Amino acid sequence: MTNPISSLANAALLALALLAVAACAERPVPAPAPPPTQTPPPPISAAAAKPTQTPARAPNPAPNPSWKTLASLGAMSQISLGHHAICGLRLDDAERNAVCINWRDAEGGMTGTFTQIAAGKDFQCGLRSDGKIVCQGLNIYGETEQPEGEFRALAVGKRHACALDPDGKAVCWGQNSHGRADPPPDETFAAIAAGHSHTCGIAEFGNLICWGNDSLGQSQPAEGPFIALALGNKHTCALRPSGEAFCQGDDSHGQSSPPDSTVFSQISAGDGQTCAATPDGAIECWGAEPISNRSGNFISASVGYSKTCAHRADGYVECWNPESESEAAPPIPVFLAGEEFDQPVEMFPWPRGGLAIVEREGYVKIRSAAKPGPDGETNPEPPLALDISSRVYCCHSERGMLSAALDPDFADFPFIYIYYSVQTLNPDSFFGRLSRFRVSDEGGGT
Repeated sequence: MTNPISSLANAALLALALLAVAACAERPVPAPAPPPTQTPPPPISAAAAKPTQTPARAPNPAPNPSWKTLASLGAMSQISLGHHAICGLRLDDAERNAVCINWRDAEGGMTGTFTQIAAGKDFQCGLRSDGKIVCQGLNIYGETEQPEGEFRALAVGKRHACALDPDGKAVCWGQNSHGRADPPPDETFAAIAAGHSHTCGIAEFGNLICWGNDSLGQSQPAEGPFIALALGNKHTCALRPSGEAFCQGDDSHGQSSPPDSTVFSQISAGDGQTCAATPDGAIECWGAEPISNRSGNFISASVGYSKTCAHRADGYVECWNPESESEAAPPIPVFLAGEEFDQPVEMFPWPRGGLAIVEREGYVKIRSAAKPGPDGETNPEPPLALDISSRVYCCHSERGMLSAALDPDFADFPFIYIYYSVQTLNPDSFFGRLSRFRVSDEGGGT
């Protein structure tokens, strides 16, 4: 994994290098210098802040979700953890409606009586009680173009989905690189599961049949019998009738090395980790350290790209981060001289008074010169000098507003240069952009 501190430093060096080039370019006729003041300028709204040659773009994905909202949803009959959302079927709803929480805690879902729900990277699908399949979300590769007909089982991968018809024939749709959406035409299956770029089913005699990517042996057939299966990024796991776990494929973190003597009743696989529920209600995981085991009255586990959720017997859901063993929650804010800052990446003196703090989500905040009062009062909302959060692609991995610098002659040329991530039309890719914003005397921006 790339060192984030090193990456931020490199981004800052790049921004300063580009700034030097910009500083040498032909400048406009200087405007009168604004009078010095100790009052921070009012914020530049996202609508008013228009970077040079920067087109408008859709709102950026939000930071980590607040899983505390799960409790307000009530009990669920089943859950599915995708890349950007967690979905479930409401247990206390007579209609068995499907509900999802995305990365902004925005509640959405699908109306109808469902028997199964499954979440992928940017889309979700549900199997209704009448056998029809309903999908919603992004449709880059046809992920939500569900097939016609009646089905009895559903599986959703990263960007493809598969279902079993009443005869056990597999039907797949969505992204088909590596042939992940091309099931064998002559096979019938009792169960099916979809992963990152491969698909597997339990075929005749309980044997394992897979199709799609096989770069690490994750799609090799395996002799059964098996009664359940789970697919991760590049590994495949299944349960034998005895409850013994079997895995194959990528084992870079030990995600394909299950414990030898443990008996499981359910299994789930994610990117670099596998978790399974034991008959006594515990969740046991293997793969990316530290091992995120949990004890309690659980009936199933659901592993995502960066989190693990467990479904309790009473229908409620608990989630935690497998990398830190802590409850999944938004990033911890940083406090500076009695004021709060979220994911700060850089700070520098603000020419019009105070200290500028650059936040990764797309804000430049000004720490005022005023000190906390005698009772330790704090100011949770520092004044804003710039807000381009709607333009910044944040905050997974090394994305976000990574660096800022003022014009060397700010008094005559009140510009601020921002280096930040921008998402492309392909949700899996992004690029860096250096933009210039003018800070006017009144605090507006152009």
